Amino acid sequence: MKILVAMSGGVDSSVAALLLKKAGHEVSGITLKLWEENSRCCNLADIHDAAAAARKIGIPHHAYDLKKNFLNEVVDYFIDSYRAGVTPNPCVICNQRVKMGTLLALSREWGFQALATGHYAGIGEFQGFRLLRQAADQAKSQEYFLCFLKSENLSSYFFPIGELSKTEARTLAREAGLPVAEKKDSQDVCFIPKHKKLWEVFPELLPKKPGKIVTEDGKVLGTHQGYYFQTIGQRRGLNLGLGVPYYVIRIVPAENLLVAGPEERLFSTAFCVSDLNIFFPGFEKLELSVKVRFAAKPTSCLVEPQDKGYKVTLSEPARAITSGQIACFYHGKFVVAAGVITANP
Repeated sequence: MKILVAMSGGVDSSVAALLLKKAGHEVSGITLKLWEENSRCCNLADIHDAAAAARKIGIPHHAYDLKKNFLNEVVDYFIDSYRAGVTPNPCVICNQRVKMGTLLALSREWGFQALATGHYAGIGEFQGFRLLRQAADQAKSQEYFLCFLKSENLSSYFFPIGELSKTEARTLAREAGLPVAEKKDSQDVCFIPKHKKLWEVFPELLPKKPGKIVTEDGKVLGTHQGYYFQTIGQRRGLNLGLGVPYYVIRIVPAENLLVAGPEERLFSTAFCVSDLNIFFPGFEKLELSVKVRFAAKPTSCLVEPQDKGYKVTLSEPARAITSGQIACFYHGKFVVAAGVITANP
């Protein structure tokens, strides 16, 4: 096949290109420039690293500027979410709209038959449907970040390292002499430079806006610099000096308020989801588990349709279920649906 590989300049996507080349496919690499030079990924240094890996593998490499798309589709979404008092997941949206969405369209326009990435994920068959599934290395599995991809496009994606562990991927990179074999993984939000705060990166869009921190019954505990700099479950930065830990349990944008309380108030067994991306019709009738964030363990759940979305009831309480985050639903290792969390049932 003629396959375009999205190469981030890291070890995983470089190994993905290497494996496809070894398998006899006609492979080309592409690296996207998405943000500024001091961003954590998709910058000029990453483009150079990807190009060096492509030369070692022996495949063509291209760089493509999608900064405008990234600004409109991801950064604007990120800012708007915080302004609305909810916590975004820019990686999921970036994969949906830019890295996997726009790039798939470009690959087809350029005559490629498939798009491959270095994600630790897989695609499998379940009752006649192609579904995302977890990778072999559970500690690295990244299907959560792909859960908003369109189901009809799954046949056009390849995840060549989905059956490998990170250790195995690095070993293959070393054996092939790839110059990125020892490169560290990029983490956190790519367009927020290390050691920078939101108000330092977007001072005009998210200016400091002092307000009150209160208890659930309205008692004033302290002040904050802007409700959009906090998220549910956060303690750091509140500086309440109460002698006992208090956490953000609710955000009230209209009143510029943070509501704080003890940790037990963060636990819940129910929430709602909207904007469903459904891979398996009738998924709610299956035996399900759900992850309420990437790092959360899957929890068994019951899903019930409502007028606007679905109500989710967990078998055990989860901590800090946060509006704006992504709920990813599983049947075994398969992803059957995903949606945006609204914390209140």
